Amino acid sequence: MIKIKPFQYTEKEYQGLVALNNVVYPDAISTVSEYRYSDENRNPKCVLQRYIFEKDEQIIASYKYQHIIWSYHPQRLFVAVNVHPEHRNQGIGSMMYDHLASEMQLFNLMRLPERTKPIVFILLKNEVLRKSCGKCFHFLI
Repeated sequence: MIKIKPFQYTEKEYQGLVALNNVVYPDAISTVSEYRYSDENRNPKCVLQRYIFEKDEQIIASYKYQHIIWSYHPQRLFVAVNVHPEHRNQGIGSMMYDHLASEMQLFNLMRLPERTKPIVFILLKNEVLRKSCGKCFHFLI
């Protein structure tokens, strides 16, 4: 069973998130210290929220949404999605879409406009599009 939970900024979760990132982006290897530095030095006016998807206590997917400081708008967010290659085509994109949509309402950061819903839905639910875009994708909402 897949468990969705907010990222807790523990050493174990940083290690799992970095391990996932390094599998998804083998040409851009990251370290825990880079992630921590970025988190500790981000502009406090910018929201950053990460969610991890665990199976058997291993991080198999994640997404984050955040404001981008160089194009800050309180209702505009950058979203990044990563799914471990061994766990693709198993419905995680659908779970992410549902969770992300509820987050936008829960935190009242913004509502997904009607014109955006089909695009986000297609990106997250359509495995063919995800494969053609590479290992993961990013988008602004």
